[in-house]
Amino acid sequence: MREIDVTQAQLFLDEEVLAHHTLVQRVVHQPVRYRINPVYQHEEPWEGGCISFVSGVYRDEARGMFRGWYVTHPRCYDGIVSMLCTIESDDGVHWARPKLDLCRNVVGGPSNVLFASANGWDGPTVLHDPDDAEHPWKIVLFQFAGPSPDIYMGRSPDGIHWTIPEDPEQAIIRNCGDRTSALVHRGADERYVILTRDKSDMDDHQLVRCIYSATSRDARTITGRPTLALRPDLEDDPTLELYQMGAFQYESVLIGLIERYHRKERPYADVELAVSRDARTWQRVRPRSAFFAPPPNGREHGAFDAAVSTPGYSPPILYNNQLWFYYYGGPCFHGDRFLTADRCIGLAKLRPDGFVSLRAGNREGVVTTRPFTWPGGRLQVNVRVLGGNLWQYDAPETMDGWMRVEVLDDGGHPIAEFTRNEGDRFYRDDIAHEPMWGGRPQDLSRFEGKRIALRFLMRMAEIHSFRSVSLPT
Repeated sequence: MREIDVTQAQLFLDEEVLAHHTLVQRVVHQPVRYRINPVYQHEEPWEGGCISFVSGVYRDEARGMFRGWYVTHPRCYDGIVSMLCTIESDDGVHWARPKLDLCRNVVGGPSNVLFASANGWDGPTVLHDPDDAEHPWKIVLFQFAGPSPDIYMGRSPDGIHWTIPEDPEQAIIRNCGDRTSALVHRGADERYVILTRDKSDMDDHQLVRCIYSATSRDARTITGRPTLALRPDLEDDPTLELYQMGAFQYESVLIGLIERYHRKERPYADVELAVSRDARTWQRVRPRSAFFAPPPNGREHGAFDAAVSTPGYSPPILYNNQLWFYYYGGPCFHGDRFLTADRCIGLAKLRPDGFVSLRAGNREGVVTTRPFTWPGGRLQVNVRVLGGNLWQYDAPETMDGWMRVEVLDDGGHPIAEFTRNEGDRFYRDDIAHEPMWGGRPQDLSRFEGKRIALRFLMRMAEIHSFRSVSLPT
């Protein structure tokens, strides 16, 4: 078992931090779509009537600006198959195309096109790696129209001016499957993680799509061939395939967003969560319910994302105390006899750390962590109370939803002054609640450097995460 580092938020996507739990269930939470979607639509000739992929969206904190990258496949320029474009925004909702001259000779004037290629690109991922001072921006892409189906990595000093190799000798993975994405694994020796398909595996298993992974230390070569990461199993409907997976590092874990391909009469795709702690071993989060899905009855209501809602390949952006997910959505999906491209960009928002929760009902639920070394600071808990009459907050005995915390020693025994009976009940919703005991301000300084465990007790409430936060100096 790995040591638990509570200076990073500890989520409950898997059982890694848990010793035991009683009368709780894991619940997957879906991001909420922005009320005015889509936030960006194709309008220019070089967009080819479709936003093919959202390669990444990041926010420059210094400039207070959002910047996004997407790929199009226009058919109106001789010899051009793919284009990498950029957009920018002050608020993340209203987007503009910067007027640049980088591809004037192709499109005939200023545009937001950064790079045009005669080779087809599939699933490109824009990565931000601030530890690389010379080229902090990178792009990983699968090239499907060229000498062979290969994966390449391009570089940029500013996200605008790109060098993208197209010589097969410069490919980092040769002769592989499509739908490739990538992530930066900070703190790991193998810093770059590439998620793709294996062409021979698809051929051998009657085109059943699976997820393969590979790692790279230097963004130029990979360590061995891609290996199988995830595959449909006996719990899945036979019509289901794992079409692709984007992933990102989030606090103490790597989170994967699996696009599930449902090969029904009217095919559609939704998204399921996966988790990894080493970038090599992935597991699907239980229950295997959809984390993000087309809106109910979307086709009947004419929703732009009626059949597919796929998050972009960059991490969500923490902004205004919410996680912002940009996604590309469309009315039809692969294999639909009414298939049209016509994809646009949408926005959805999620509570910080809000991917899953451990939820208790009207009987007291208990969640106990494994022991860990307390680093000092203050304990913060991301908790939501579901039941109770909040307008009677001054009469807590009338409220039926609450949470409290108990501190245990390394042997699992409650510590005096921090027992469940002394733990103050909390009755509200808070992404950074600081528990108290006996009405006293929290003071866990005596445990610094010692091994403890936490026990969360709750009724009609759910916990998303916990962490230690440094005290102000």
